[in-house]
Amino acid sequence: MKRAANSVALNIAEGSTGLSDPEQARFLRIATRSLVETVSILHLIHRREYLDDVDQLRDTYKFSEKVFAKLQAFRSTLENEDSSAVQDVSVSYDEGTPF
Repeated sequence: MKRAANSVALNIAEGSTGLSDPEQARFLRIATRSLVETVSILHLIHRREYLDDVDQLRDTYKFSEKVFAKLQAFRSTLENEDSSAVQDVSVSYDEGTPF
């Protein structure tokens, strides 16, 4: 579960370093597949009755629906012929690091 969930964030991060929108869209597709894998694991946890209280599963499932929609929307924007809507924003950090 941790591997699949971490893969979502890691693929988004890796795609953001790409030099083109198609490359970033490719990594967003991979992130989406990792998200679907994570949701499948939620179903397995429920079916195998690993948890007595399914509230955590419900909350995570609802959150995954929002993440899925955002990934799809972002990917659609990148794959649109007029992708000028997506631009890098310059961010400056104190002393050069965000942490």
